[in-house]
Amino acid sequence: MQAALIFATKVLVSAKSVWTIRKIYQQYEVHMYGGDSGHLWSSIGGQKRGMPGNFDAGRFQTLDAGVKEGVCAIPLSRPIFTGLILFIWTLTCVGELRRTVELFRRLVCHGSTSSRFLRVTIETQDSHDIFKLKTLGLNARALITLLIVLPRLGITFALLELGSRFLLATTSFENLIVNVLALAVIKDIKDLIYSTVVSAHDKRELELTRIAIADGDRRERSSLQSMLQASVWLIAAVAFVWLYMFRFQSVLPDYQWDVKRVCSPWIQERFVERSD
Repeated sequence: MQAALIFATKVLVSAKSVWTIRKIYQQYEVHMYGGDSGHLWSSIGGQKRGMPGNFDAGRFQTLDAGVKEGVCAIPLSRPIFTGLILFIWTLTCVGELRRTVELFRRLVCHGSTSSRFLRVTIETQDSHDIFKLKTLGLNARALITLLIVLPRLGITFALLELGSRFLLATTSFENLIVNVLALAVIKDIKDLIYSTVVSAHDKRELELTRIAIADGDRRERSSLQSMLQASVWLIAAVAFVWLYMFRFQSVLPDYQWDVKRVCSPWIQERFVERSD
């Protein structure tokens, strides 16, 4: 279901948003650089971009009102705000990746291998029977990898790419927040299905199931090394946001960073409240 929803969002929603924002930005470029073919060049996909030195800020006053409103809402015109929203979305996906990697590490990589499919012991704890997963066979590890770990990794990476592209194609700053919440719903579809479809008895048994801790994990203590290892995820999220916005984004190929200087006064005049 997640895969189908991701595909539908990419084809029916994200693609239209990308087409719209490219059209608006091209109209802006052609107008602000005089419309002369000698002042323009063609980017990827034939998108028109202005030649350096030919930008005329005064032409913004004669720009069509609809184009003016649309171009001043381009997310890349406010890189700090957009970067924060994209960082929140990236952290959401990084958290999912980290949980998946931890699941793979504890279930597949660690622990002894059993000739059985799996071995579970029952222990009593606080008057409750606890199911402790001791070992997994090779077949069980292979199934977990193929049916759980790899699909979760693939879906998370697909969501990260789709969400980042969709957010940068959103031509409304207020909708940036709405869209990041909508993307989070797609990510959490599996949890919704679990909470709605799985019976209370099965949920209870899963809550009482524990994974036997490996000896190395049992001896591990908080240290500078463990803190640095955890911070790698944060560094990776920051690096991804910066690289995606300033190097790899393809929503607006060869974006000129020439919107903010003319849109800031226009936004200040119309939308920023003044205290009397």
